[in-house]
Amino acid sequence: MIRYDKEKQILYLKSKITSRADKDVVLSRLMETLTDDREYPIEIQRLKSFVTRIVKIQIMLKMDISDVYILNYQLIVEIKSKAVKTDQQQ
Repeated sequence: MIRYDKEKQILYLKSKITSRADKDVVLSRLMETLTDDREYPIEIQRLKSFVTRIVKIQIMLKMDISDVYILNYQLIVEIKSKAVKTDQQQ
């Protein structure tokens, strides 16, 4: 399970231990006890800006992660971008 704190940019992971066979039950219960239903925080670093030039104008694309979630067994990372004209021109 996951949870994303947008303000702090921290992704929290919570393990889910499942057993596929009767012989794994003891190991699964041990792992459940060790993880103790805790969330593990992972700090998400800001994405690096992308700089490009259009004609004689240099533009920087600033990108931030706006959300992280799971949909249909896939991890989805939503990215919000903003174009900023820089001072450097040729």
